[in-house]
Amino acid sequence: MKSNWFNRRMQIADNELLQGSIEGTIIGAAESTVSLKLPAPLRLPNGTECGHMVASARHENTSLDDLLSGKPVLCALTLVPRDKFDPLNPCDVSWWRGGGAVIVDIRAVQ
Repeated sequence: MKSNWFNRRMQIADNELLQGSIEGTIIGAAESTVSLKLPAPLRLPNGTECGHMVASARHENTSLDDLLSGKPVLCALTLVPRDKFDPLNPCDVSWWRGGGAVIVDIRAVQ
């Protein structure tokens, strides 16, 4: 991922965790993932608050690079609880063993 990814806004489509679409801002990038900061934390049914999520392209023939051309990309999104977020490694989800995750389209906000 190149530096032109940072601070780009992404729209996350309506899904089973979200009531309507929301936007997130890219604050980190790894080889095949981006970390998004949410405008306000999401509260999971168990009460856990998540202020960030990590997105990765869901299908082999798609890439997060497709977002830069304006195409929506089907992504796996992992919600990151406040106590698991590492600002030095914002794309880390090695701790994840289940919980807040969803498959959803995201697209760049023009």
